[in-house]
Amino acid sequence: MHLSLSMVSGLFRKLPAIVLIGIVVMVAGCGGVEQRGPHQYNVAMVSNMILPMGIPNVDIKKSDLQLTWTLLEAVDASRDVLVEVKIDSLKASMDSLTIQCLYDSTLADEGLSENDQEASRVKNFMGVMRGIAGCRYTARVNLDTHVVKIIDMDKRLKAIGQGGNSDNGMFGHDQIKICLKGPILDAYARLGVYGLSDTVSSKEPFTLPSGVTMPNTAQYTLVKTHKDSVVESVHRVKDDPATPQFDVVKYSIELGDAQLIKNGGGKGKKGAKRDRQNAAIKIKEISGEGELSVDKNGKYLVHSLENIRSLIGNKATRGKKKKGKKAKMWYILRCEISHVN
Repeated sequence: MHLSLSMVSGLFRKLPAIVLIGIVVMVAGCGGVEQRGPHQYNVAMVSNMILPMGIPNVDIKKSDLQLTWTLLEAVDASRDVLVEVKIDSLKASMDSLTIQCLYDSTLADEGLSENDQEASRVKNFMGVMRGIAGCRYTARVNLDTHVVKIIDMDKRLKAIGQGGNSDNGMFGHDQIKICLKGPILDAYARLGVYGLSDTVSSKEPFTLPSGVTMPNTAQYTLVKTHKDSVVESVHRVKDDPATPQFDVVKYSIELGDAQLIKNGGGKGKKGAKRDRQNAAIKIKEISGEGELSVDKNGKYLVHSLENIRSLIGNKATRGKKKKGKKAKMWYILRCEISHVN
């Protein structure tokens, strides 16, 4: 049946006024949330340990993830949305002194000898990474506070991303926690609705919760301050002037006010034990900065780049403290998230 414009107009004239008001409120209240996504993102992380005297590149870990963000349920009365994040692929590499490891979920595993010690370490690294691609989790995100509550998670992702250190934790386990544990999972859940809060659209500086996990350390929450907002026109495909342009709101960001997340390893005595294990290296200070862009109309995150520095030291030992100036060690973490499609 074909409906002409006049027929549609007549139909709306016959609808009760309260029904029309309800339709308008429903559309305006959702703000187009029910139509957004799915969105594909690329996440690239690099951690680098710098030893005293400025010796760099002692322990370099690189992780590259392809994610798909999907809206499952539109905004409800409490201003929550239900979203799903799926890990489509994972590439990870580690270069630590004489040990090099490489994993790519898109390639077949190579055969490794059980007798060779280095091969055994590489196998452990690959075993940690194997099975992550394809995992997903669901979460509720509040559009006003940006608070995230994870509802469900695949067992493999929960066991690897949320678990404690393994016996050979440095060979993969600490690396996967950087990109798949605690606060970073919250950050992925916000990607498609990052700019829907009234606060985000304000020209005044605003803060949002953030967090960080460094290799062999506990988790920390951070305050992420957005400031100096400007509107810029960018091309749909970066550095390709032939593609259409769209407007983004660009912020400079500052990270600080770090607080330790207690019982990050889980509930009860086992969780507390994991906290102690994860804190084999103590973070003394965290700071960072970067930039972030949000689609002005679509309100999803377009690009973010954060550089985080943590001053670290070994776990405190009992006895008298030695006098004198201690040499400084640093972990540098670079995290870049880019909207792909």
